[in-house]
Amino acid sequence: MEKISSMLKDVPLFMQIPQTELVHLLESLTITTKAYQKGESILVEGASVHTLNLVLSGEVIIQQEDIFGNTTIISKVGEKDLFAESYVCGNPTQLPVSVIAAEVTQILLIDYQKILLAHDTRSNAQLIKNILQIIAEKNSKLVQRMSFITKRTIREKVLAYLSTMAKQKNSASFVIPYNRQELADFLAVDRSALSKELGKLQKEGLLTFKKNQFQLFY
Repeated sequence: MEKISSMLKDVPLFMQIPQTELVHLLESLTITTKAYQKGESILVEGASVHTLNLVLSGEVIIQQEDIFGNTTIISKVGEKDLFAESYVCGNPTQLPVSVIAAEVTQILLIDYQKILLAHDTRSNAQLIKNILQIIAEKNSKLVQRMSFITKRTIREKVLAYLSTMAKQKNSASFVIPYNRQELADFLAVDRSALSKELGKLQKEGLLTFKKNQFQLFY
């Protein structure tokens, strides 16, 4: 347990919980680890979720697919982050998204009911507080994504997204977490149309790009 607790240093889920208390807290919970290969399904749409899922290493993609096979990327989740936490806490009947490994990934699974029943009151209270904080931050990001995809044109969607990324990075030069297809799925646009619009923006001198590296001019 001490080995696992040492891996959880600086993980937002366990912030403000001292290392010595964290070991005891983990011992009171039911936890397991699982490894996934790139492209492997971690959670499938329609499943029930009963665990908090923390990325120990690697990266996962949360996405939705309609009956016609069109995929929309909701988000990417990297090391030290949770995924599907809203669904396990909200106890829905079916998971409305699917989760796949974007690369070789290791996941820590924590039984949510054991969190609610844990005896270590102070540490457990902080853990629940951290979960609520993470859910609030994720909801804010979803609202932000809605502000991108509800723009009328691809140009407006792209500029809104890249402008937000520049502000977050505090730099006109930055790397986005998506390749071209993933960005198209994230913004809910056609990939070829997205590439065409990026080409136009580059010709107009508003930006330059190479793969997922962007430079804005404003």
